[in-house]
Amino acid sequence: MTHTVTHFMWGYQVHFRIEHEGHSHSLFQLLDKRFHPEVFVVGVRIEEHANRYPVCVEPEDDFWLTPDAFEGVLRTAVEIVSTYPESRMFHTHPMAQKQLEESLFKRGVQDAVSKMISECPSKPDGMRYYPSFPVKLDCFLVSLVLGLQEEVVASHGSLSVDRVPIHDCRSCEVATSLIDAAIHAYLDDVASELLKPDPGADLSASKSPGEILRAAGNLLMTGIAYKTDPGVTGYWGTIFDAWNRISSLKYERAIGKGRVVLARQDHPAIAPEITFAQPVKVHDSRAARKLLQLASKDLALHSNVMYLFGLAKIGNYLAAQEDLYEVNFLDHHLWELAHAGHVLMRVQFGQPSLPAPAFDEKKMRKDLARIFPQITSHQRDLLVCLVNEAVGEKHGTMLVIAEDAANEAKRLVNQATLVAPRLLRADLLRQLTPIDGAVLVDPSGTCHAIGVILDGMATQKGNPARGARFNSAVRYIETQKKACLAVIVSEDGGVDIIPELRPAVRRSTIENALDELEALMRSEPLKVRHYGRVTELLEERRFYLLPEHCDRANQLIAAAEERLAKDNPEAPRIIRRQFEPDPDFAPGLYYEHESTLVGAGDKGHE
Repeated sequence: MTHTVTHFMWGYQVHFRIEHEGHSHSLFQLLDKRFHPEVFVVGVRIEEHANRYPVCVEPEDDFWLTPDAFEGVLRTAVEIVSTYPESRMFHTHPMAQKQLEESLFKRGVQDAVSKMISECPSKPDGMRYYPSFPVKLDCFLVSLVLGLQEEVVASHGSLSVDRVPIHDCRSCEVATSLIDAAIHAYLDDVASELLKPDPGADLSASKSPGEILRAAGNLLMTGIAYKTDPGVTGYWGTIFDAWNRISSLKYERAIGKGRVVLARQDHPAIAPEITFAQPVKVHDSRAARKLLQLASKDLALHSNVMYLFGLAKIGNYLAAQEDLYEVNFLDHHLWELAHAGHVLMRVQFGQPSLPAPAFDEKKMRKDLARIFPQITSHQRDLLVCLVNEAVGEKHGTMLVIAEDAANEAKRLVNQATLVAPRLLRADLLRQLTPIDGAVLVDPSGTCHAIGVILDGMATQKGNPARGARFNSAVRYIETQKKACLAVIVSEDGGVDIIPELRPAVRRSTIENALDELEALMRSEPLKVRHYGRVTELLEERRFYLLPEHCDRANQLIAAAEERLAKDNPEAPRIIRRQFEPDPDFAPGLYYEHESTLVGAGDKGHE
């Protein structure tokens, strides 16, 4: 039995879509593990063809979006084009005019597709969709559409200005964040792939996620360069590489650390202290690295992206103007781009990433409530404050929060300094961490001992690649019979929290998925994509399955696979691993209920 594509655009459209599902996942998970991209393909027919549909959507079966959603898409595209300032431009050369009109029409189709997707009643909540610039394949203009979770995108913040003027009838779109730049770079790569013969036939044709992220860093930096000083030309597309080269160089064996402020030469917020008689080109990497040695917390190197003008202080600045930025060189091969105190991008060894907090405060608050059910919100606030203080220490330290802290302090009396129980403050904790050993507190934030040398039995969860502080905490936590949590801060600023709890889930999510799988077995025919989504959900939540869930899932999946093999014996099969209960799973800790989300002392108040 063979699979027939009804909404046919080109021979490898299914392969192309499947390839980019995996490709987009690999890319955006590098930026944030919470991203779960969705990818589909839309083709709009622009030429008459007796055997082709006006609009095609891939996948065509069991999908929330159908071609009906794009009724009148070409008419809408023409209306949108008429609103573009560029539509008022006219070239005297016929070829140039034709190219302009074709480009504007494709852009209009892109915007029309985006508009119709956003207005579709069946659009999944919380998702935003980005079509690629359409490419002509046979009689279709084809776009790949990328979907991302709006909440994850918004959680990282962004700039506001997304277009910069070139002249009265033309403007240029610029990235407002690294995520925005990654979307553009990814969709640019997709459009390039669609221009090749038989897109999808060569599954290794696309750029790697690392290459696309570097292109995204360059896109973001290029837009910043234009907004910093529109009068500078010729260097915009290479400034990202220039900062990477400067960060890679040492001066008299010293690692480059310092600050560069990016602003036009006459920016009102810049107060020059030392002005170089001859500005130094930023792309003269060795000279720029030498001058970076002069930069400090108080005085920054002043650059308009092309030149270094001298040393300056930064005065009052209106952030909404978005024409002043900072490049902070933190270590060898490590620099950050910031605006108004917000880090937009961190670059290490030429690879851009989003800035990540030392630890997730929101998750820690939830984890504290799950581990210590009687804790109050005020106590959680205090503990998070203490952890923030510990993270800020220049030396490594450890904070142990134990339900039985008072008795543990007495038990460890020969390897600790006991103190009279005292409710800690952040400034007080700062005085207690310079000595070796852990600070031992109870869930209320009351300290019972300092300089505690932890004990514990050897465990399989140790890590020989980590230091003694980390492994002693693992051994201690593993052997405790009462609730306990350890926060380990390494000297390089890294933070580990043990135990590192997985998120809590609703038990009903698992059971609803199994009910859905059972209902699918009664459908005719068996909806393959729907079946794939349900099994993927169960696979993602494998850790949370109880023994009865595992038995039921294994039986249903075995029956479904047998049916699929019978219906289409030539189709490729996925070899699925049997579900088995995880020995570390504890329903009281990992299934959501009131006491896992809110401290018992806060019921009715949060």
